[in-house]
Amino acid sequence: MREQKGLTLAQLENITGISAQQLNRLEKGERRLNQDNLSVIAQAFSCEPSDLIETRQKRLSVDADKEAYIIFRQIIKKRKDLHPEQEFRLLKAIQQIVSDEISAHGSSSLSLAAAENILNALLDNAAKKGDTL
Repeated sequence: MREQKGLTLAQLENITGISAQQLNRLEKGERRLNQDNLSVIAQAFSCEPSDLIETRQKRLSVDADKEAYIIFRQIIKKRKDLHPEQEFRLLKAIQQIVSDEISAHGSSSLSLAAAENILNALLDNAAKKGDTL
């Protein structure tokens, strides 16, 4: 939200009285946002404290999706070096992880839904390649 408003950490520090270092840690999720800081920062942005929490949760969710996507792509690339049976087992294990995540968090995540679709296609191809499967 700070960047959307075009503020630097130093400027927000001047407005809120919270050190730039502490603000930076709050933005990165390295520190918890206490009630006092939440109120002061919300006042600085002329918004409700709940708006800040929702914005932060969305940002952390997007960051986690990006990281998961990168890992997923690396695994998918390396699978080609495996024997067809090993590839199939790896993909089934990943499919179970994705399925568990969807069960736990719902399929609202585009990354999870996309991963599920990709895995299904890859599993079909892996099954076709290996006669022993």
